[in-house]
Order: sequence, then structure tokens, then C-alpha cells
Amino acid sequence: MPEIERITQLLEQSINNNKLVLAIFLQDNVSNRDVMEFIFTQQKTGSNLKSVQRLYLACKAELQNTISYRIWQRSIEKLDTCLDEYLKTLQDLQSRGQLDRTLGNTLLRRKLEQLNSAVALEAVSIDHKMSYLLKEQELEKLCLQRTTSQNTPPTPRKSEELKTLIDDSDARLMWENSVGNQMVADWSAFIKALSEDIGVITPDQQKVLRRILDNSNTGVVSAYKFGEFLKGFGPLNQCIQNLSHLLIQPWFHGFLSGEETKRFLESQPAGTFLVRFSSSKPGSFALGLAQRGGKVNHVMIRSTPEGFVMLESGQETLFASLDDIVAYYAPVLTSPFSSEILGASWFFGEMDANEADNLLRGQPSGTYVIRFSSQKGYLAGSYVDPEGQVAKCLICTSPQYYLMDDKSKAFRFDTMGELMKHWSSMFQKPYKKTRNEVNNRVRHRIATEIFETEKTYAKILKAVATKFLKPLQTTNASLTTPEELDKIFSNIELLNDLHASIVEELTVVFDNWNEDSMLGKIFVQHESDFHRYQSYINNYDTAIKSFSQASPDLKNFVDSVLYAPDSDHKEISFYLIQPVQRIPRYILLLTDLLKYTPASHDDYEFIEAALNSVKRVTDIINEGKRISDNNLKIGEMNQNISGTLNLKSLLERRKYFFEGDLMDRMKKKERRVYLLNGLLVITQKKKDGKYEYLSHFNLSRQTPIVDVPDMKNDENTFKIISASAPDEPLAWFQSRSIADKENWIQAYQDMMNYEDKLQRSLLRKGETGHRDSIDLGSSMKKTRDALKVQKIIQPAWRSGPRLIVETRRRITLRTDFRIVKRHTNRQQIDTAHITIMSHQSLPSSWNNMAANYEKTAAGATLHVARIMSGQIPDGAKILDNGCGTGLFIESMEGRGVDITATDFSQGMIDIIRGKMEQRHWSNVKCQIEDAQSLSFSDEHFSHVILNMVIQMIPDPVKAVSEAHRVLQPGGVAMIGNWKFSGMARLLGQMYSEAGAGDNKFSKFGWSQEKSEEVAGQGGFQQIKTESLEFDVPLDGYDDAVIQHVAKNFANPASLDADTMSRFTQSVVDTLTHMRDTKIPLPFHAYLLHCTK
Repeated sequence: MPEIERITQLLEQSINNNKLVLAIFLQDNVSNRDVMEFIFTQQKTGSNLKSVQRLYLACKAELQNTISYRIWQRSIEKLDTCLDEYLKTLQDLQSRGQLDRTLGNTLLRRKLEQLNSAVALEAVSIDHKMSYLLKEQELEKLCLQRTTSQNTPPTPRKSEELKTLIDDSDARLMWENSVGNQMVADWSAFIKALSEDIGVITPDQQKVLRRILDNSNTGVVSAYKFGEFLKGFGPLNQCIQNLSHLLIQPWFHGFLSGEETKRFLESQPAGTFLVRFSSSKPGSFALGLAQRGGKVNHVMIRSTPEGFVMLESGQETLFASLDDIVAYYAPVLTSPFSSEILGASWFFGEMDANEADNLLRGQPSGTYVIRFSSQKGYLAGSYVDPEGQVAKCLICTSPQYYLMDDKSKAFRFDTMGELMKHWSSMFQKPYKKTRNEVNNRVRHRIATEIFETEKTYAKILKAVATKFLKPLQTTNASLTTPEELDKIFSNIELLNDLHASIVEELTVVFDNWNEDSMLGKIFVQHESDFHRYQSYINNYDTAIKSFSQASPDLKNFVDSVLYAPDSDHKEISFYLIQPVQRIPRYILLLTDLLKYTPASHDDYEFIEAALNSVKRVTDIINEGKRISDNNLKIGEMNQNISGTLNLKSLLERRKYFFEGDLMDRMKKKERRVYLLNGLLVITQKKKDGKYEYLSHFNLSRQTPIVDVPDMKNDENTFKIISASAPDEPLAWFQSRSIADKENWIQAYQDMMNYEDKLQRSLLRKGETGHRDSIDLGSSMKKTRDALKVQKIIQPAWRSGPRLIVETRRRITLRTDFRIVKRHTNRQQIDTAHITIMSHQSLPSSWNNMAANYEKTAAGATLHVARIMSGQIPDGAKILDNGCGTGLFIESMEGRGVDITATDFSQGMIDIIRGKMEQRHWSNVKCQIEDAQSLSFSDEHFSHVILNMVIQMIPDPVKAVSEAHRVLQPGGVAMIGNWKFSGMARLLGQMYSEAGAGDNKFSKFGWSQEKSEEVAGQGGFQQIKTESLEFDVPLDGYDDAVIQHVAKNFANPASLDADTMSRFTQSVVDTLTHMRDTKIPLPFHAYLLHCTK
């Protein structure tokens, strides 16, 4: 109970301190400095803490005695320590009248930013650990019930705050996918997510980003700072390019405060200028200009989505770029400021003597900083002398020279570098600007916790090996057998040897601890040894059971050791469970250590590798236990259920989910029902207590479970129905209670989610070559074909949630919008290697496919056509260029528009003409046209449609140029383009596997960059790209269509008879299986909206 009250007190104290921190930042006297980042992150911290407090109070009694609870408790103590230091630092600065000055100085506010980030990060960590703890103890439902009963709704997962902080929709999606709705992201996780979204980011580019987004080396990025950064350098997919261009400008000097700018420019000639990041808005800028009389003028340049706004004499002027501003004011901005001091690792700018003393105190002799002196025209040096004291010196500066003592002309130097070299006894090693004192302290506390708990754990293992196991192997061997000892103690001797070595190595590190010390390397060196845990943990249940069944003599010996005078008086179960608990504890501790270790630290990669290694061991152990438990359940079913059916074959490789006694409402009899993946087994109880098989049926998304509302004398019932005949239930059951019914419905939904994941794995796991051992049907042929599908289909979409789009149903999809400005003066791109057919072969090839085109292509192309049609206004004059069989026209049916449909294939045009006659399309006319050379006059159409066409054209840039030519000013070309086609990838891979060599369909698909480049080369400068990801079932593929695809779609005219036969049969078998087992094909397309 004291521990429970301690946590309650700490949480309440942290919440109160958080409120006091917020109150300081919300005061009027600091409103003229940038505090929005502090406010947003601390508001979110408060929200996290209240959520944790609510969950904790709901389940604190159940959580008290778990090992992970104690780790979580120490996290709260760490947070409370950080918050306490944060509050005291703010109150001290406020009482001395220094808070406003500290916030306005890019170097002085470092500690506040470090404390702010440490608090926010620890609050996120505690929130995650609380969720992990509830899940581990299976208390989520209990907690939810208790918090709901208190009328306290759970914290929503998505936050509207992100929309306020990050305007760019792509950037917001990236942020949510990587860290959810949190206000801060770990730097490494942020860079990884950004790289996945916009491409590889070089180490140099990462350094530049860090200068802007984490200038105080906090180890995290805030959503606020990221959003502000994109206002100046966005959109997301161009931010690196825009930033790199700025940094090479001679007049740009990065982060400087207004006061530092004044100190640099006040001694410069009039007209000297520099541009810097705004100290109040990370995405905006400030221009500093030296004027006569030593005056310095500062002008704010505000970044907006439209460009850069400069406020001068109360009037705002919009410029396209910072370069344009400098060029426009060239008569005034005569000379860009330059100085070797700016950017130097040893220069700390506007820092007073006391702050320098505090920074250097305790540092090695020769550590130094250079800063502005309070005397105009001077710099000041602070350094640690040989006695360990902080000493000071003055450095006179002028445009011509530097000197240490203005009274001595003998020591003039042309550069600061020469001066410091001469006085090397003072200036040996600059103080690290990248140092994060807050993180270093927390990191040391975490490392100490790892060391202390490792010593305690090793002591326990040694006690088991020496006090229990060794005597039972020697002096008391008669009490047991070697086989029984193996069952009880497993390989604990090996674990004892392992951790005795780790403690020895950790002791050496801690005896010489400094901020560069490395722990992760020790764990990596023992990576292979951690697999010893698999045997121990898999044997743990057997160990407990074996000891409970041991002889009285053995139990008496164990008790004599446990209750000896020098013992801790713990039960044997306490000792045996320690290795089981240590592995998840390593994950939590190493995760914490990684969080407070900067990415630049030599140990960072070792800690990351050690963490991943322990997680892999955990995954292997958990998977082994899951398989073992599942096999046990399946074995029990095989043993307890009798009947004429070969039940073993039916249950083979199934996953068990749930079982229970239910009343069959249709037959009015009690049944024992078993739920497995894709299968429901119904039995009845026999007199001998076992069960007799009655029936079973297969389950899928087409057989949903339905909760039946309660009626009088008919409560707690549910049905399993067929989507094709919902009024005729496959099964109708009544449970014994409402809780039992809820458990069945939840288990059924879990099973369906598992089935969905299983089906997707058939398409995705081929990417790594892994094969899932899943029985997809009763015949070996189907299993072999399924494995072939796994190998061939390799989806190219990025990770993240996808929604399923079903053929000829309401379209549900995810869209990503990117606004891209393109210029036409780029080198002509090479597209020859990505076109499929030659210009001469196009008509005959498409004529051959025309008859079956709608069955083979409509599933995917029609989806994109419908999306296009929904974005075109009535009254539009449309050119459907490369119209195919008129799928876009069908999607526009009944709309008040005029459509001209053109195609290079007579077969396609003939089909459209037939539809025109049958459907009375009076607003449509069609004709043969070459997309590369249209016969229409300039500015003829309001819209041009190129739906999945330009990849098939020999010169796609020429086709886009023609579309641009025939568009009216302000008109829109809508260009649909494949990034990834499941059918093309499938056929191309199988074509190669048949021994036919390379096939261009295997390379089918363009990147977003390539698509936009083609549009840009075609003359469009304003391009909006919509990313579409969806799955298409093969329901419409009858046997004749599949045969057609196999023989014609890949155009294998050059194949010999044997190769053709192998290829055709392989395609037929695979597509037939995919159709019959409802495995869809994945597609990823880009839809470009190009405005003229």
C-alpha cells in the first residue's frame, strides 16, 4: 500500500508542477518571446499525465505487485525529477528577471528546451508503458469499464491539435503514422519516417535539419517546430531541396538572436546585412541591416504557403523567395556580412560571465568558450585553468586584427584561429555545444538502474545455482534425479554464467563513467548468448508443475534453504520466475537508454542493436509459446471430439480462438462450439464427458456475426449469416449471459481480423522471401499455387493503413495531396526503358485485347475513372485521350458534359461506338487519334483525361505536351498513372520464371517523381498529385478471360511452344486460385491534376 500511495502522490505532484510551468509561459511578461512550443508540448504533457492518472487509479490495486509496475514507477519518478528541475529553473530565472532574456537567446534557452523535451518525452513514455502494463496484465477491459463508470471518457487517439500545428497534409500524415498524436517525436524515429516518405536523407542533410529542428540537441522534434519549418521550406517533398539552396547563400547565417545580430553588425559599414532564422518562428526569417552611426535595423520576413511576406513601413509585400527579396533591395543591401566567428564551435554569442562559469565548472583544464564581452568591440574568453578554476580574458576585435591585450601590440593576429593557437594553453578544447546536460543526467540514472538491477539479478541467479542446484547435484543428489532437476531448473546455470560476465564488464564501465561511456556494446557482444532464454522460458510452466509434484524430501530441502537465517525468505517461485521477467525488463530499460542517448553517440547503434536483439528473442519465445499453446488446444480437440469426420485433417494448421457452450436456437439444444480461423465446429456433449462432432462450416467476411437485440424471453443471442442470404442464418446461438455473448462477438471479430491479415500476408510476405505455413485448402495444388502467389506479388506501397476497394462498389480509398511547382527548363527525361510496346505495335496489340479489356482492366482502371469523374464540373468540354472501351465515359453517364473520345486502336473505338448506340450517348463523339500528335486546335478543351495511358505511349512527354496545347487557359489535365500494378507484376514475374527471359511488364510503373517530371516536361507548372492505393478482386475473371490473359495480355509472341505452355498453365493456375480463394490484386496509382 505505501507504494500505491507514493505513485498517487507523485502523479498529483507532477500534474501540479506541469500546471505551474504552463502558468509561467502564459504570463504577459514573456508573451513577446516565442513560447508556443513550450505551451503546446506542456499542454500535451498535462493531457498525458491526466490520462495516466485516470487509468492508474482505475486499476492500481491489480497492478501493484508486477515487475513492470516497478519499472513504470521509476519512470514516474524520473518525470517528477525533470519537472521539478524545470519548474525551479523557470522560477529562478523569473525571480532574477532573466526569463525574457533567456527565451530570446538561442544559446541561453537551450537548457529550457532540453528540459521541456525531456519532460514531454518522459510523459509519452509513461503513457505508452501504462498501456503496455494494462495489456500485459489483461486489464484493458476492466480499466475501461471503471473509467467509463466514472463518466471519464478515454483520451482520443487522434488529436485535432496536429491540424493546427502542421498545415501540410502529407507531413501531418507522416507524423501521425510515426508517433500518433504526440507533440514530440524521437529524432531517429522522425528521420526514419521522413526518409521513408521523401527518400534518402544524407548525413549532411540530417545535420542541416537538426540545426533547425533540434538546435538545442534535445534528441526530439516537436510538432510545432516541424510545422513552422514547413511553412518556410515546404511542401514536404521539397523541403530538403529548398533548405539546401538557402544554406549556400553568403548572406544567410542560420540561428542568431536579435541581440547577437546587433553586436555583429553595429561595427560594420552601413549596408552590411545578413538574413537569419527568426528566433520566434522556426519557418520565418529576420533581416538585419547595418546603418549609419552604429545602428542596426531588424525586419521580419514571414513565411506563408504563397511565399515570403516582408513588412516595411506598415505595408506588406509578397516575394516568391528570399533571393527575390535580396535582389529587390540590392541598392540598400550592399554587402553580405561574413565572419569566421559565426558558426564556430567555440563561439557562444550573447552569454554573460556567470553563465559561462556555470557551464565550465567541473570541466577539464583547457576547456573554453568565446562570447561577446559587455564592452563594445571586445570578445571575452572563459576557460578552465590548470587549477580547475574558471578564468577570463578580453580579446579586442577590429575589421583588421584580433589581439589578446589591447595594451600589447606584439600579439596582434589576423584571425581568431591564429590567436587561439598562440594561447593554446588556455584554449585547448571548446565546450561541446551539442552537450545536453539534462539528457546526460537522465541517461546516467537509467544506466545506473541497468547496472544495479543487473547486479541484483545476477545475485539471484547465483543463489539458485549455488544454494539449490549445486547441492542437489552433489551432496543431496539422492533427493531427486538429473531428469527432474532439468525440468525444474532447466539451463539456469548457463544464464548464471552469462550474467556474471555481464556484471563484470558493466563494473569496469561504471568505475570509469563519463558521458562517452558505452553500455550497449556489452549486450551486443553477448547477443548470441541471449538465445539461452528460449529454452528456459519455454520450460517455465513445466518447471512450476514439476516442483509442485516433487517428493516431500525435495520440497523439505528447498524450504530449509529458503527459510535459513541468512535467506530473504522468498518462495521458490520468486527465484524461478526471475529469468522470465528479465527479458521484457531489458526491453523497457534499453528503450529508455536509447531515448536519452543522442544519435551521434558512439553507443547509440550498439544500444539499438541490443534492443532489437532482445526483441527478436522475445518474438521467438512468444511465437514458440503461441504455437505450443495452439497445438495444445488443437490436440485437446482431437482427443476430446469423436465422429466420422477426419477432424485431424480439418484442424491441421488452424489457429484456435474460442470455445464455449451455447444453445442452438434453431434446434433448441445445447452445443459445445469451437471457433478457429476460417472455421466453426459444432459438437454435442456425450455421457462420458467428451464431445461428438455434428457439423462445421467455413467462415469469411461473407459470413459476418450479427448481434441480435434482446426481446422478451429471448436474450443474449447472435447469428452467423451469409451475406448472399442474410435472412437464412447459418447458425443462431444463445449464450448464458451478456458477457458471454460479448466475448463471442469479440473473438469472432478477432478471428476475422486475423483472416484479413493472413490473406494480405499472401501478397506481402513475398517481399522478404518468407513463406507462411498456412493450409489454404484441402488440395496440395492450391497450397502450392498460394505459395507461388506469395512469391510473385510484391506490393510497392509504403507502410501504413490501407482500405479495400471492391469491384463495382462504393469507392473507399486513402488520398494524399501534394502541391508541386515544376519548371520546364529541365533536361529531357529518358522514358524509353519504361514504355511497354513500340509505336507500330500499339494498334494491333490493343485491338487484340479490346474484346476482353473491360473484364481484365476495368477492375482497376474503372476505379480511377470514377475518381476522376467526381472531380469534373457539369458543362465541361472533355477530351478522353486514350479512351479504351469508354470506362471514363460510363462514369460520366447522365452528366451535362461534352466528351470527345479518342484512341489509337480501332477495336477500342468500335466498342465505344456500339455503346453510344445502345446507351444513347448523344453527348459523346469518338475518333482515331495519335496522342502524340492530336488533330485538334489549340485551347479547345476545358479538361483532358489520360487515364492509365502515358506509360503505354513511346513518347509520353510529347503526349502530355499535346494535352497542354489543346487545353484552355485554366483548364485541367487529369493524368492517371500506375506506380504499381499487381497484374503486371504477376505476369512479368511468371513470364521470367517460365524461362522466357526479361519482360517489360515486370518493370511496369512510375514513381511519383517520374510522373511529375513527365508532366513538367510537358509544359505544366502547377501539379497536384493524388496517391491512390486499393485492392481489386478477380470476381469478374471467368475461365475464358483467364485463358485470354495468359495467352495475350503479356504479348508472348516470341515464345517457343514448351515455354508458352509452361507460362500459360502457370498463369491459369495462379489466377484461378486467386479468384476462387478471394485473393485480390493490389494496385497503387497516382492521379495528377495539372492546371494550365
